[in-house]
Amino acid sequence: MSNQKLNNLKELLKKLKQDKGRCFIDSCGRKSIGSHTISKSRILEKLQENDEKLGVILLHLEDKTNVDFKHRTLSTYQNSERRLIKKGKSSASVFYGFCVKHDANLFQELDNETYSNTDKINFLHAYRGFALYVTKSNDQFSFLQNKILENSIRVENPRTEDLNQGLEKVSHVMDQIDDNLQMQAQKTTSWIDKIRVLIQKDIVVDETELRKSINRQLSQLNEDILFPIPGYVFKKKIKKIIDAAYLKIGVPEKRIPELENIVNHRIKENRRIKSIFNSAVLKKNYNVIDYVSRPIDGIYNITGNFVFCNSRKELFSLTFFPEFETKKTQVIIASLEDRQETLNQLKTIDVLEYKKLLSSIIIHQGTNVFMSPSFFDQLDEEIQKEMVSEKSTSNLRILNIFK
Repeated sequence: MSNQKLNNLKELLKKLKQDKGRCFIDSCGRKSIGSHTISKSRILEKLQENDEKLGVILLHLEDKTNVDFKHRTLSTYQNSERRLIKKGKSSASVFYGFCVKHDANLFQELDNETYSNTDKINFLHAYRGFALYVTKSNDQFSFLQNKILENSIRVENPRTEDLNQGLEKVSHVMDQIDDNLQMQAQKTTSWIDKIRVLIQKDIVVDETELRKSINRQLSQLNEDILFPIPGYVFKKKIKKIIDAAYLKIGVPEKRIPELENIVNHRIKENRRIKSIFNSAVLKKNYNVIDYVSRPIDGIYNITGNFVFCNSRKELFSLTFFPEFETKKTQVIIASLEDRQETLNQLKTIDVLEYKKLLSSIIIHQGTNVFMSPSFFDQLDEEIQKEMVSEKSTSNLRILNIFK
């Protein structure tokens, strides 16, 4: 690999470290604290339920930070894997975006008072969503530098392509397993044995530690899972092992310029977002964004605040939360661009279609989403599966979580 190509990308990422951990407001410079994007006491606390092993918990749907070579993107918010984990209210929705002063001064109304449909309140909900988006980008830049680029020297191995081909064959085997197949222990063992054979036969690069690592993780899979297990869950566990193997072989040389372009694009996008919001806060110009606020009648034990993109790759924020005082689920969708015509359509569409649209966004692109375990359990199995699949903005299934 050309050291110059790699060094250019490393230097670019190194410059970004100076902003990491600092308040989202550029003129501030103070250290950011762990603050919540969703009110801990008014919302998250009320979604918690008892778990026999972990105590009082809620479920968190979040991104798994990665570098997606297949789609040539940094994965966060676009083509990203997700995972559903259990956690308590204190650690839920925490991110390091604002300093202690600005977090308290800016968002105390959101965290402590009943929602009011005003330019200021809706702006602040969008502000926190986009601040999370930018903060997660910075986290991913660190991941790219620390976990990926440091291993890039490995791609000098002339037989890396052999390793890639071997892993692709493993993936092909996984495609043969039906998602809805209820796999018993014996059946699972036979599939794992097939994968082991492929590793021994086709992963011919002299990477003994890598081979040991894969085999060790496969053995743990046999011990850890509960049977019967759905095919899609089994495949997801295997995919994590394969992804870990890809990380160990580093970044292909031809991907370095592409990654540099992607990082530069994300940096430019993040700076534009910060400039718009921070300028608006200083001038108290809260109508700088377009938004629509349209609640759903009834309480649904799910909440979230995240940025998503439409089929044209335009960014929007979605904030939704149950408001127990009014017996409504508040929903705010906001755009940094002039999209008032698009947003106005959300005010007039049929209630059922509105619920389906919101469901589609949450199911197919949701991250920083929290729900009570019982809410997730009552969802259709198809919806549960879609929630933890790869994000997508096309070919979306029409599903409804607000029944």
